[in-house]
Amino acid sequence: MSASHRVKTTLCNTSLDNPTQRNKDQLIRAAVKFLDTDTICYRVEEPETLVELQRNEWDPIIEWAEKSFLKPPLKPATCVQVPALPLLPASLGPASLTCRTPASCLLVP
Repeated sequence: MSASHRVKTTLCNTSLDNPTQRNKDQLIRAAVKFLDTDTICYRVEEPETLVELQRNEWDPIIEWAEKSFLKPPLKPATCVQVPALPLLPASLGPASLTCRTPASCLLVP
């Protein structure tokens, strides 16, 4: 077994073992935190073969997630917009920021 396979096997086994003993809802909430950067939410507009591939492979996953636990439903984007962040004094931390994230563009009101 190659070194890269051992790393992947270790990662898979660790995730299956659930070392933090989180329940289903906690695991879902933890995973959804990364949704705004997941490539499944960002689609290409061309070439058509890739558009179709993304639709065929990713739409069933999104549909499952929407039926299972996502409310409101996701609306994948075709562009990535990085929010403009203001310069802050050193005394202010990230908690004081309120900005529109890419994920907020994906959620349908």
